[in-house]
Amino acid sequence: AELSWLSGLTQKLCGLEGRWQYVQSTTNASGFSGKVILYSITSMGTLNTSEVETTFKRMQTLFRYCYQLELTKNMNLSGRATFKVVVTPTGEVDTVSTTNSNLNGTAVTSCVESRLKRIRFPESSGISILKIPMFFTN
Repeated sequence: AELSWLSGLTQKLCGLEGRWQYVQSTTNASGFSGKVILYSITSMGTLNTSEVETTFKRMQTLFRYCYQLELTKNMNLSGRATFKVVVTPTGEVDTVSTTNSNLNGTAVTSCVESRLKRIRFPESSGISILKIPMFFTN
């Protein structure tokens, strides 16, 4: 896995504003390279953003798998999707939904949603709502 920061110029070219968090890129067995960029995760509730970012950094391979699976069918697939995740005080994910996506088809977003439901977050004193924008590019 490759970990790198993107420059401000790349942010502007992609039409995204804010802070890039991290990029993970590999090439799958079919030779298709896929990158998943987690972009400015926000947390409303008792989980702090650093706890959320640490959790997502560990789980990012799961999201990349979803994208690479679809790249084998459509090597031009790229786009953005934002996911809303509701986390209970025990750290379990209660609900996941895609709130915004410009990806053609729903296979990537459905796959990411199913993986988001498996994540376990640190316990907290209340419910947290996470907004997780992701950029998928090859």
